Amino acid sequence: MHSYYIRNLNIQGKGGVAAAPDTATPGGSYYYHWERDGALSMRAYMILTGELKEYRTYMEAYTSWVIRVQNLNDPHDQDVRTEPKYYLPEGGVYIGGCCRPQTDGPGLRAIALIQFANDLLTSGDLVYVKENLYTGDTNIKKGGAIYNDLDWVVNNWDQNGCDLWEEIQSNDFFWNRYNFRKALLDGAAFAKRMGDSSLANKYQTQAQKYKICYMTHIGMVSFCMKKPLGKKMLL
Repeated sequence: MHSYYIRNLNIQGKGGVAAAPDTATPGGSYYYHWERDGALSMRAYMILTGELKEYRTYMEAYTSWVIRVQNLNDPHDQDVRTEPKYYLPEGGVYIGGCCRPQTDGPGLRAIALIQFANDLLTSGDLVYVKENLYTGDTNIKKGGAIYNDLDWVVNNWDQNGCDLWEEIQSNDFFWNRYNFRKALLDGAAFAKRMGDSSLANKYQTQAQKYKICYMTHIGMVSFCMKKPLGKKMLL
């Protein structure tokens, strides 16, 4: 199972994540990189692998992928950070029909990349983090892959987006609200660790606004989320 999983990571060394390797899947090819699925897959891989030395090569490739697609010109006249999927292996924006924008992508990518950055910092590697993930200067890689995605979350959290099944649009999906808050809470802790208390406070304050929004969804139906003992959750 593990070998099949990693075959869908870092496609042709470009960092993309394939939803499925088969280009002739009934109903249409899934040989694309979905922004949401890619972020969740890479975070899951880090959790399952557990060791930086085991997954670092894959995460460095994924980081390069994220930085590359964050800087593409968008053919649909929207923020490229909210595109749903990209061609493999190079990473061009998918030009076919799709429900757009899909706004959960930036938060999910940030969550995965923050875990990678924290593991790098714990190992003593500040250089890679400051060169790629959090540069401290918006003129250098737009502040880094983490900063760039969290910047979208902070400034566009109330934008309309598509649901997970790509059928309807709203600016008040529970999934989006919850992952925005998780991304910013993780971002606040990470920014503090990087010595940026101002940005940490900004993320923390904004995260509290999201909590007010998503709490309106709780109580409407039975709701329960438990964290398995000793296990990390994707969100």
